[in-house]
Amino acid sequence: MAQFSNSLTDKFGKQVAPVGLPWRLFIFSLVLFSFAVLGYFGLRFGYSAYLEARLRLVDSQIADLARQIPKEQQDAYLGFYSQTVNLQTLLSRHVLASKIFPLLEANTNQGVFYARFDLNVTEKKLSVDGFARSYEILAQQLEAYRQLASLENSTVSESKLADGRVSFRATLNLKPEIFKLTAQ
Repeated sequence: MAQFSNSLTDKFGKQVAPVGLPWRLFIFSLVLFSFAVLGYFGLRFGYSAYLEARLRLVDSQIADLARQIPKEQQDAYLGFYSQTVNLQTLLSRHVLASKIFPLLEANTNQGVFYARFDLNVTEKKLSVDGFARSYEILAQQLEAYRQLASLENSTVSESKLADGRVSFRATLNLKPEIFKLTAQ
């Protein structure tokens, strides 16, 4: 029995690809393109018109609600809202220097006390003059400063031993978030 194949041969006996495949692919692509064009025009003219009608309906409902609330109440609410937003903005930028005292209190060695406290908020620097019982206690205090997460660094500008205790002047460079109201 003779076998049939899908391949064609030319007059020299070489096999040639069938011609029908590119036409089938073209028709399939044309059908897909037609569906895409129909989908686009359906969305463009059908669905967008539906959405715009819904928007007009919601806008009219909002306008009806606005007419139900007296103008004086609307103005009062708008003023209150404006004040609240302004207050929130002001407080987010507000410097809270009192947060430094508990920080120092919790991280000060018992052998150290402070005589002077100078805070420069714009430069984010805290200068303290104090006294320590010994240089060893001063070194422990400097290590406590170094371990604080809210400090960038600390430096001792002068220290001297007088009357059995060490007087010192230290500058602490603070991180900006310590001054914010929301930072803890």
